[in-house]
Amino acid sequence: LAPALGSTGPELVSALKGESPGRGRLRAFGLRNILVVVQVALSLVLLAGAGLFLRSLQNASSIDLGMKPDHILLMAFDPKLHDYSRDKTRQFLSTLRERVSALPGVRSVSYVDTLPLSIGGVNFDFQTANGKGSKSESANADVYNVGSAYFQAMGIPLLRGRDFNPQIDDEHVAIINETMARNLFGNEDPMGREMITASPVSEKTAYTIIGIARNSKSRTLGEKPANCAYLFLEAAPDKVFSFFGISVLVKTSVSPQSLTHPVRSQIAALDPTLAVFNTETMQEHVDKSLLLPRLSALLLGIFGTVGLTLAAIGLYGVMSFSVRRRTREIGIRMALGANPSGVLRMVLRQGFILTGVGLAIGLGVALALGRFAASFLYGVNGADRLTFVAVTLVLLAAALAAIVVPARRAAHVEPTTALHYE
Repeated sequence: LAPALGSTGPELVSALKGESPGRGRLRAFGLRNILVVVQVALSLVLLAGAGLFLRSLQNASSIDLGMKPDHILLMAFDPKLHDYSRDKTRQFLSTLRERVSALPGVRSVSYVDTLPLSIGGVNFDFQTANGKGSKSESANADVYNVGSAYFQAMGIPLLRGRDFNPQIDDEHVAIINETMARNLFGNEDPMGREMITASPVSEKTAYTIIGIARNSKSRTLGEKPANCAYLFLEAAPDKVFSFFGISVLVKTSVSPQSLTHPVRSQIAALDPTLAVFNTETMQEHVDKSLLLPRLSALLLGIFGTVGLTLAAIGLYGVMSFSVRRRTREIGIRMALGANPSGVLRMVLRQGFILTGVGLAIGLGVALALGRFAASFLYGVNGADRLTFVAVTLVLLAAALAAIVVPARRAAHVEPTTALHYE
């Protein structure tokens, strides 16, 4: 539409002379040149985004989770939907543990309300029992209700203390991770100490610390070490806060998928009306947390490649058009003594000016968007030098390939032919 509108009001003198109109700097720069600059800038932004997410995905794959997600089968159910009492739920969990533990290939069995790396979850404010209101004596923590042998099943080492024991522990015991131990108690020994929190019904509840677990990822892969508190699920299963019920964790020595039917059969044997859902392996659950960088890298990579192709085609088209329009001028230059290398440099300079302007604009936009995307990246910042240098070099290589053909054609113009071109 823009060229069609432009052709409706030409400058008659310039048109009769076969010259391009020269009104204004923007008109002189040319709409087609502006479009090429925009193509180069957008392709750089898309390719830079793809590069950042690819680097992020590479880093995320090597992040230390603080746990071992391999050979773990997950299966969820919700006794609350069937009006299970506390005692009935405790009996159900105990019996199910015994039955599943007896299956061939099962190493350990435990329970959890909210799986790690689920983004959502419950947070409580905890305070030491003898707190004086100082900042160092309170901490907000991600709270998980877990069964005994949870740390063994998940491969999270207990650095000090012991695991939950259904025979001797009630609902007033807790295990905390090393970050929470440091933030809540400083250099003091937290073992045997009490911490107090307000429950969802606003009543104070005291927990005695019986163990300290190693740090592990809580909500997201890219997070810094977070405060985590683990409460004893089997002592008070009615206090589970998760919307997804209770998940049974089965650590296996065989393929977890091979135990899906046997474990489901044991649940059905205890209560055939109890719905089972969210059946997956822990490795599959961890892989879901990589969905965003994978999807972003794929889509941005596809669009970036398309943008790069369009930019190269645009540069080639603009330079070819420019050479054709300037054929007579080039012939005159060469007739007056200009050498082919000088003509080659002239055309290359014109093409790289367009590319340079597009790169400058694209880098500015990509850096601004990189800061916004930094929270979604793992182990790489939004201004990663390697990514931006690599993308810039790729674009320069594509630009060179698109410009060099018209430039070589211009450098080999015969002056006599060029003077008779029009």
